[in-house]
Amino acid sequence: MGFTFPMAEWMGQRRVELERLCLEDKRLQRPAVEAVWRAFASGRSHWSRPWALLVLARFGSGRRERLAA
Repeated sequence: MGFTFPMAEWMGQRRVELERLCLEDKRLQRPAVEAVWRAFASGRSHWSRPWALLVLARFGSGRRERLAA
C-alpha cells in the first residue's frame, strides 16, 4: 500500500474557489463547468473531472498572458 493524496477532500474544501477559477476561463461553457462541479459535489463524479477543467483553465490563462506579452 502506498500513500495517495486526498484530492477529493482537498478539492471539496475549496470547491467554490476552484469552480470560480474554472468559470473565469471564457473558453469553457458555463453550464458544462457547473454541471461537472455539481456532479463532483454530490458524489456522482470522480475528482479528476473537475480537476481536468481546472488544469485546462489555468494552463490556458498562463498561455494567454505569455502570448500577449
